[in-house]
Amino acid sequence: MKLVSFILFLYLLNVYCLDLNDWNGRYSDSEASGGYGGSLYICYDEDTNRVYGAYSQIGIIYGEGDTSETDTEGNTLYKIKGQWLAAGAVNDELCKEGTFELTLNQDGQGFTGIWRCIQDSSVGSNWIEWRIDNAIPSDQQCAYLHETNIPQGSWELNENEDFTLDICYHNDGFYTASGDIAKLLGDVETSFEIFGDDEDEDEEQEVEYFSRGKMYIDDRIISGTLFSKYFNAISLGFVLRDGSLGYFVWLLDSDNQLIPFTYNSDIIHTYEIYNNVDDNPSNSDCKENNDISFIQYFTIEASSSSFLSPLNFFFLFSFVFFLIFVNTFYSPFF
Repeated sequence: MKLVSFILFLYLLNVYCLDLNDWNGRYSDSEASGGYGGSLYICYDEDTNRVYGAYSQIGIIYGEGDTSETDTEGNTLYKIKGQWLAAGAVNDELCKEGTFELTLNQDGQGFTGIWRCIQDSSVGSNWIEWRIDNAIPSDQQCAYLHETNIPQGSWELNENEDFTLDICYHNDGFYTASGDIAKLLGDVETSFEIFGDDEDEDEEQEVEYFSRGKMYIDDRIISGTLFSKYFNAISLGFVLRDGSLGYFVWLLDSDNQLIPFTYNSDIIHTYEIYNNVDDNPSNSDCKENNDISFIQYFTIEASSSSFLSPLNFFFLFSFVFFLIFVNTFYSPFF
């Protein structure tokens, strides 16, 4: 009887004896905590004490483990702390980046904590999620970042020369990029229904796009906006540990808001992996599709206001005619 009790004690001790490695796994990404309905993958590296994570193909977390605190009963708290960053963080007024502090439940089956916006620490939420499985995620799933490499460069999608991406960094902290993406991210019929296109629906088509945004975390991550003929989107790019480029894309609706479909609608978002072909693309390569950005931006602005109403168009035409008249007949006096 004593032997059985001892074995049971050892079993329970093994079940509830946590360490930071128990963070490895897949968790929910609930809307109740400000998530997007997909999964949060977390990887912990005990050699570096680094934590990497990615959620719902739209954002990542990056930080480190912490065991310096205990609860009221003297149990060690296994925490992870750091930064989170979401796609579309090109506008400082948007809550697209911030900090987090999470504590693993004592049974290892979930966590509790908080996340905050970096622009305003009063904006945030409790972060409570539950474990889905214990399998250690792949580097791609948890966005395990390369220690030094940055997204700047020329890239090919899975060695497919038809789908390329050129990314250039600029001294002001912003980047520009031109590339090609599959027109259809998922189900063909639904995609054409959304974008109202009447072209051939039988095959995936290559679509040119332009992207611009900002660099983060020692320039190792880019987050911005993507413009194409068929849709606008937000994006997030990062170099993985093996040197490949991970690239999240999530489509926007006509009001430049996330399309209000569930996470399981696979035409709304995608996670692509690119291979590096050149570290130094030219500025002309990165700005090759810049005209798409102008057209889309102008269209968006016009559709959200009365700027192009007949009356405003008349005043605009009259003002341009006036400038031409003055420059032609009265330029000597200026």
